[in-house]
Amino acid sequence: MARIRTIKPEFWEDEKIGALSHGARLLFLCCLNLSDDEGLLRWNAFYLASNAFTYDEIKIETIEKWMKELVDNELIYVYQAGKVKQQIGYIINFHKHQRIDKPQPGKFPPPNYRDSRVKDMIYKRDKGICKLCGNPISEPPKDAPYLEESSRKRMMSCDHIKPRSKGGSDYFSNLQASHLYCNQCKAAKYGEEQINNEDDTCTLNNSKNHSKNHSKNHSTEEKEEEKEDKKESPNGDEKEAEASSPAPSNPDYLKFNDWLKRKAPYCSNPKNFSSQITEAEFLKLKEKYTGKQIADIIEQIENRKDLRKRYTNLYRTVLNWAKKEYGS
Repeated sequence: MARIRTIKPEFWEDEKIGALSHGARLLFLCCLNLSDDEGLLRWNAFYLASNAFTYDEIKIETIEKWMKELVDNELIYVYQAGKVKQQIGYIINFHKHQRIDKPQPGKFPPPNYRDSRVKDMIYKRDKGICKLCGNPISEPPKDAPYLEESSRKRMMSCDHIKPRSKGGSDYFSNLQASHLYCNQCKAAKYGEEQINNEDDTCTLNNSKNHSKNHSKNHSTEEKEEEKEDKKESPNGDEKEAEASSPAPSNPDYLKFNDWLKRKAPYCSNPKNFSSQITEAEFLKLKEKYTGKQIADIIEQIENRKDLRKRYTNLYRTVLNWAKKEYGS
């Protein structure tokens, strides 16, 4: 169903619009009307032709040529989603120019925000600026000028404006460019709580009050994780620690342990997590997730000082968080 949209005077002065052919320009205006409140629409030549050029006899090849113009001029981003891999078009900068009164939920599946193409598009859309610290992503984060250019924490990351843990979606309207460091420091917090940098980890200004309030309001998911954590070792962590086990030999596991001690001192301390990740458990994680994904999850746990004290089994905690973040 078509919707009423706003066309600003600046539309006609835009150089990208001026570079379009007359047909592509008219097609783009039609896309604004056909899109849902997330700026998404069916990217199908027959569908667009029947709506934009109902009374014109225009070849499908011509429609496809105009569609390509819109994509090449970075006005439309195309991705596939759903079981049938439906082609979906996203009007870049849709929410920059459209004010939606009483927005309706998106009618199409959101993109995979971990896809490198999606990240590239968001990087360009946001002009390469970290929306959390305000610095260009090519430069160090404002709160961590010491980070070297080779540090992965300076990499581009898709930040959820409203975190997924708080009900935020994966739609483009809820995604923004950020440094990986700044994204981790946000620590899944949503609202006006300020974040401070503290020796490469992040803590909330009001962490004490937050911890007290949070302990009274555990979410169902977090309680389930705690139960799983306790279930993991039927004979107790102490008995597991007493059991003799051969010295680890896997080189990846040895590197992982070295990284864990350097980058996640809290998580690697047996006083905090009495059950550490064994070599067998590490190999199980590697079967399901990449090394980068495992590292990201552990860094999230390391930075969440308001949550981590409730957990004792590091493997089970990482597995549960990874399932929630990346799927099983």
